[in-house]
This record gives sequence, structure tokens and C-alpha cells, in this order.
Amino acid sequence: MRMSLKRLFYTFAEIPFMLGMYLVRRPRKFRGSFHQNRKWYRVDMPKHSTIDGSKYYFYMKKGESDNLLINFMGGGVAWNKTSLAKPGTIFSMMLGKEAYYTSRLSDMIMPVLEGVLSLNDPNNPFDTWNVVNIPYATGDFHTGNSEVVVTDSKGRVKHYHLKGEVNLNAIMKVVKRQFPKVSKLVISGQSAGAFGCVAQGDNVASKYPQAERVVIIADGAQIPYPKWQTTAHKLWKTSPRLYECIGNDGDLIGDWFVRLSKELNATFLHINSPQDDMFVKFSSKMNGGKFGITPKFRSVYVTSLKKTVYRLTDQISKYRPFIAEFERDEKQDTTAHTAMWYDHRIHAKTPAGITFAEWIQKAIDGEEISPVGLDLLDEYTKKYVIKQGV
Repeated sequence: MRMSLKRLFYTFAEIPFMLGMYLVRRPRKFRGSFHQNRKWYRVDMPKHSTIDGSKYYFYMKKGESDNLLINFMGGGVAWNKTSLAKPGTIFSMMLGKEAYYTSRLSDMIMPVLEGVLSLNDPNNPFDTWNVVNIPYATGDFHTGNSEVVVTDSKGRVKHYHLKGEVNLNAIMKVVKRQFPKVSKLVISGQSAGAFGCVAQGDNVASKYPQAERVVIIADGAQIPYPKWQTTAHKLWKTSPRLYECIGNDGDLIGDWFVRLSKELNATFLHINSPQDDMFVKFSSKMNGGKFGITPKFRSVYVTSLKKTVYRLTDQISKYRPFIAEFERDEKQDTTAHTAMWYDHRIHAKTPAGITFAEWIQKAIDGEEISPVGLDLLDEYTKKYVIKQGV
């Protein structure tokens, strides 16, 4: 995948900024206690690894309340053995490399995260909360328990550790010790992490059965693919609870939401943009097309999103969708991929007169919230399905 000179310039311009932010706000190593509130601490997990065997860790922040946000980060997906051969890092992806999942972690990303992970923002619904941020570099939506060995065309043997659920279970033991009692519990995720927070919502919530309120926030979760059950069962080797519920119509996030709603008393929030650039590309690649934006998979994506949203609205009484563009790429005619990490996206007013942050706050407070953006979903469906006739 080749980059334009303009994109290359802006990519390299961002690197000094990220380095400066890292030097000023880099996470501290966690040594058993929090010495200061509102600071990120890195917790090393020496017995656990990323998909390529490199070091694994997660982050915690101590707030001023008894509430807890557990956030699952994203970073692509490995859906078959062929896709395993296309790993990347946050930096290689910034440089435009066609990579399907991140295989290593970097502390560089933490200091520049905004939105719900901001350290000091009174308008952030989680400003005073304790926060656990779970990085992702296992290619398995945080659900796997698999070791895969692949011999490439040159005879080289490669080992892949798809251990998302194994890592999570070890993390939760540490988290429970540091935050033994919780009043309100929010389990969120972005992109691959959005799939992960829905898959693992009951697992995480089971550690806090006395929480007075539980909210699930899946930010960016929609990739239609009819072989999800094979991926979860055979490649990731998830627990049966996560693959037995998957149907053959490609609606993984819908199937996982329905399963979770039967196991957990919670409010279920589902956030998407109607032409998510990243999910259109993955929808194309995973279903036999190129890794790019095509008319066919614009249609496939928005059609599947609308079907999932209306299915879950009918089947889950406490399910609420939030559909917004957040940002538009005028050149590609696509919309943003996830919102929760960006100040300007969570605080922007929608045509409904409410910001994403305000909507989340109401849900956390137990207030009734309405679906947002269903008219936008209808608008994009007409534009890309009826107009193009695909």
C-alpha cells in the first residue's frame, strides 16, 4: 500500500509530537501501589505475551471514586492462517502498511489518548473513575487460548500465541486486588476491543457481582463474515460459550450481544459510523475482495450494520445504538473509525442535540436514553444500497 507524500509528511510530523508527549506523560512502572492519582501505571505481565511472543502489559489509573472503567483496546484481527502472516505495529500502520493486526505493544500510544482515557477532563464521564486499559496484540478479539504453528513458503516455522482470554484472566486477578469493591462498572472497547468487551463482559462483571450498575460500551463493532464460528472455534480456540452462539449469517457482534444479554443485567451501548473506513476495508478483504474501499462492500457494510442494529433493538430491551459520522473523509467518502479516544468526537453535538459524552453520562447515571442516528443509518443505506443497486 503506497502513501501519498502529504500523508507521509503528516505521519512523520506526528512522531515528534508523540515522542514529546511520551517523555512528559509516559506511564510509570507499577510496583504494587499507586503513588499518585490520575497517572498511568504500567503493569508488566512477565508470564504472558503478545501474539509474536513479545512482552505483554496493561495499564491502570487510580481515580477519586469507587467506580471502575475497564477498557479493551483494538488493533485488527487474524481470521485465518493466511492473515496471520500480515502483522503490524501502530507505527507501521501509520506508515500505510497493509497489516491486519498489531503484534506488539508500545507505551508511546498511552500519553496521546484522549476522550474517555483523558487524565484531566471534567467533561469526560470517567474523569474521576479508576481506569484499567487493556492493550491488544493477540489478533483474537481478546478471546483466544490458542498456539498456532505455521510454516511459510520459505520453510520458516513461525509460532503465534493467540492468548487474549488467557491474558485477560491474569489481568483481572491483579485488577480485583487493586480495586476490590466497585459501585458502578463500565466495560468498554474500541474496534477489536469493542468485540472483546461484548465477548468478555460477563467474565469481567462476574468479578464484581455487587456493582450497582453495569454498562457495556462497544465503540465500533461490525464486520460481516460468515466464517466467524470457524475462526473462533478452530483458530482462536475460544471457550465454547463464545463460539457455540455464533450463527452462519456473519453477525458476530449481534450474536455476542444476544448471548451477553442473557447472562448479564446491564445496559448495552453500541456505537458505529455508517461508512466506517476501516470496517469497509476489512469487510472487503475478509469476504474475498481487496483491502480497500469498494462500492460492493460499502453496501455490504451498511446493510449488515442496519440489520444488526434493528435485530438487537428488537431482541434486547436495554440495547441502545448511537450512529454518527463523527468525522468524514471527503476524498474517500467514508466516516470515522471509533470515537471514544478522541476529545473532539465525544464532545461534538449530533443533530439530535446531544454529544456522545452526554449520552454515555446519562446511561451511567441510570437515566433513560434514546437511540441516536437511526435516520442517518437510513440515509446511508439509501445512498449506498438503493442508489447503487448492489
